[in-house]
Amino acid sequence: MKQLYRPVTTAEMDYTPATATMENSLRLMDNVDVPFRPEDNERKELLNRPIQYVSAMSLFVTLSGVTKVNVGLKPYEMHAYDSLFLKSGVICEVTDMSDDALFFSIILDESFYYPIFSHLDLSVLQRTLQHLPVCHLGKERADECLSAYRQLKKHLLDEQKDVVHHEILKGYLQVLLFNVYAVYLQQDLLAEAKPTRQQELFNRFMELLQRDFRKERNVGYYADKLCVTPAYLSRVVLAQSGLTVGEHFDNFIIVEAKQLIRSRQYTIMQVSEMLNFSSQSFFGRYFKKHTGYTPLSFQQLA
Repeated sequence: MKQLYRPVTTAEMDYTPATATMENSLRLMDNVDVPFRPEDNERKELLNRPIQYVSAMSLFVTLSGVTKVNVGLKPYEMHAYDSLFLKSGVICEVTDMSDDALFFSIILDESFYYPIFSHLDLSVLQRTLQHLPVCHLGKERADECLSAYRQLKKHLLDEQKDVVHHEILKGYLQVLLFNVYAVYLQQDLLAEAKPTRQQELFNRFMELLQRDFRKERNVGYYADKLCVTPAYLSRVVLAQSGLTVGEHFDNFIIVEAKQLIRSRQYTIMQVSEMLNFSSQSFFGRYFKKHTGYTPLSFQQLA
């Protein structure tokens, strides 16, 4: 069974409009100096493309406007001076941006960022990002991050590379990432130190769902794996996320189907089989019900 979210590394993001890059270790993108227009291809390429980075972390900071994102299929709305920090393996999709939205973003290969965080407790950051991927930095922090980002971009674009080029880049990255890390750490201290049993159950359910949804879409299967009753699991999932178990199934299936169809690597029949539908026609009706398009018409739009 092929995995939908084909492992996407920093070396495989050819379609992503990049402002500056360094080999396969670091990619920057922003619209700070040249804001997107609604018709710009860069804006269109950024929107509605579910992606899951592997062996990489990413940071997205908004400076103005409203940006809507799905993180792990959960919707968030970002405003001025908010940050989105994503660890490896999390599904993310930018679904909408207001015309006045300004942002900058960084994608780091793990081989490049681990040395920067080597003496910090990454478990704290990982725990915080599990329930708080979007955090408000505030203007002062965001301005300092933007200043470091501008210097980082300047050195990446400079054709005259200094002999300590990598060290200079890591210095600016350290300033930027530590500022963000400090805010997330503060939020972790303010939040409940240990998640409740229901939060833990929901997190475990989502991990199982991401692994098994292609073949198992019955609440009883997940309840059995988690040693709870289907009714209890359904209540907890709804309370923790505002979505029913069935809606989570649908979200995962549709996101995966869109990605597979958009890739043009498979026929519609193959996609329906990969997602464990009994027939192509059943898959077609299901897809149209949830998107308004037939699989073929969606592929032609992509």
